[in-house]
Amino acid sequence: MRYRIEWKIETLANNAVMKDGRIEAAFTRSPIRYSHWDFDINRGWPSDSWLAEASIDADNYKAAFRLFRDELNTVVPRISLICQTYIDYLQQPFLIAKDGEMVGFLRYMRKRAGTGLMFVESHVAALDRLVADRSIPNEFYYYWNDVVNAVGYIPKLLLMCSAIECLTRKGRHERDWTKVEQVLGRDLKEDLFGTKQNSDNALRNRLTHGDYLGPSYSGKNYVELIHKKVMAYFNDHVLHEPLLELGVVKPQRHFWGNVEGGGWFIKPKGPAELSLNKVLADYAENGVDPQHYEVLDAKPIEATY
Repeated sequence: MRYRIEWKIETLANNAVMKDGRIEAAFTRSPIRYSHWDFDINRGWPSDSWLAEASIDADNYKAAFRLFRDELNTVVPRISLICQTYIDYLQQPFLIAKDGEMVGFLRYMRKRAGTGLMFVESHVAALDRLVADRSIPNEFYYYWNDVVNAVGYIPKLLLMCSAIECLTRKGRHERDWTKVEQVLGRDLKEDLFGTKQNSDNALRNRLTHGDYLGPSYSGKNYVELIHKKVMAYFNDHVLHEPLLELGVVKPQRHFWGNVEGGGWFIKPKGPAELSLNKVLADYAENGVDPQHYEVLDAKPIEATY
């Protein structure tokens, strides 16, 4: 079976590929064609998006998706190096449809504002104590501020490891391993830093020595695990009472990278075209109740914070 896949890419790179002396705003790296989302000879590049599209032979739409995604995994990071600017497809919408059929699977994503958290009286008390406290190096707070402000799993994780090392330092290039375990617990300490006998496979060492590991590594979200351990350590050993909330949903909330969306099957009403550009234009105008497409299995919108 053959499946047509269209995937939106968000980037500050304007696709200006030239062919025969004219701007085509598109190129192909087999099997995918990459074009600027809405290039127009008069308006130029109105949006910060590309369209990646291809027809893929596969047993089913999920297999087609995997083949297409693997190709993007190969190409997009290399474009990032070449174009020297922001480019992302992981949080972008895509559409998959079998050739000859007018039903497609839509992964719908849209940006949303971040959801704030309250700074209350108990936090003022915590602030006063932390400012007065001299046991925690200022550099730890600098690192932790960078952690919270960073976008992306790997940047956060690497900065967290540096923050932990700063927090537990007892000499130049020397860590207090008893304190590391006090902060993280034995299991998480060994996951991140290994043991005295074996640290080669420790997560921190693997990351800093070029072994890329995504958020699905071992099925654990290490950023959330470390965050909660650090908050608990400060409550127990620095503030000496629970002034920091440990049950915050999605801590380290951010201005950027917040999205909401879901996945469902859709089909056109009447003469509407089953294309990602047209579908997203309908959603942009009408929200999650499109006028020109029928949603066949509506599901709740899920959001990040």
